[in-house]
Amino acid sequence: MLGSYWKKNLWTHLLLVLVAAIWGSTWAAGRFLSYGLNEDTPATLSPATSAWLRYVFAVSVFFLWSISSRGEGSFRFLPPDGRSWVFSIWLGLLGTMAYQLLFMHGMSWTAAGDASLIIPMNPVFTILLAVPMLGQKISARMSVGLLIGISGVAVVVGWSPNSGIPLEHRAIGDLMILFAALSWAATTNLTKIMLSWDRVTHRLRL
Repeated sequence: MLGSYWKKNLWTHLLLVLVAAIWGSTWAAGRFLSYGLNEDTPATLSPATSAWLRYVFAVSVFFLWSISSRGEGSFRFLPPDGRSWVFSIWLGLLGTMAYQLLFMHGMSWTAAGDASLIIPMNPVFTILLAVPMLGQKISARMSVGLLIGISGVAVVVGWSPNSGIPLEHRAIGDLMILFAALSWAATTNLTKIMLSWDRVTHRLRL
């Protein structure tokens, strides 16, 4: 039975491995684009320019994919009302502009390994921000999990093996990456609010 399961879902698992590999490569690529190889071969683009170029490519691909895959009445290309416009603007400011600027600037200061450990704290920040934004309550079990997660990242980042980067530089970069994770967590909760409104909003491509 286990063999048939893997055979049936092999392609799905291979795609997930590919996604993980692509996701992991973004840290090294972000460090290279923001800082360069070393002090002798610095980056030729500013962090803001690198972030902008990333989205020019990504938006172009997603736009073409959306146009080619949509069916008649399948989704709205623009927000349907004023409230949706306001939330969409906030989603763009936090999830796209703030996140990418903080991420790319942070990568110019800290190591890719540090950033790869801080950004995955998104679920922790999402839960914490869900308390004021969604009225969610944190259970005792969730509190223990949050404490363990924060402590683990603090230990690893605090005793980072990336000694080639001065501690004060890593601290600045890590703080920027931390705020990037916070901005993404806020975006996640805003998206949750927006998608809870009605079926029209569910079809909106955010």
